[in-house]
Amino acid sequence: MTSMKQLGVLDYVDAVSVHAYVAGAPEQTAWQFAAIKDIVGDGVALVSGEWGWATCSDASGAPANCVGGTMPDVVSQADQAMYVARQWLGNALARVPLSIYYEWMNDDDDDAQCESNWGLNNANNGAPKPAYHAALTVQNLVGTRPVKEPRIRNKKKICERGRPPTFRLFHRTYDAHPVGGAVGVRAGKRTKAN
Repeated sequence: MTSMKQLGVLDYVDAVSVHAYVAGAPEQTAWQFAAIKDIVGDGVALVSGEWGWATCSDASGAPANCVGGTMPDVVSQADQAMYVARQWLGNALARVPLSIYYEWMNDDDDDAQCESNWGLNNANNGAPKPAYHAALTVQNLVGTRPVKEPRIRNKKKICERGRPPTFRLFHRTYDAHPVGGAVGVRAGKRTKAN
């Protein structure tokens, strides 16, 4: 990217697409986006062009390492759902104007193969995976409202009266213990999804 800037190529580019595939949580990519933005400057938009997490399972249906994949982590369907929501919210905080999740639907029914299991929906019947519902929830809650980092001194004040509605992102890191339900924010109240 630095070479492209030195050669003047970025003077003819409107946007740069970043494919930030990572093992683990999406927040790890924040430094990548910041470093690329430092190089390309404010005149070139960064687009989250394609990335996601494959959800492979063994014969018993338990989450397992994918066969033929390059990612070393085991990602359950619950992890994938949590990651896509955090990916899109993190991108919104970083002012990334477009986030594309890879991919819409699993390629086929082979639960063990990496390339078969990136989708938000299952291949055999098109049924949504939990990640589809997480993505839909983020779209419904945030939509086109601006996303802002919370003010630490007033954590309870989520939506302020007299100002355009905003979505404030509070992130809590959980350990490996499962968490029941998803927590969202709507109309200034913290709600637990069913």
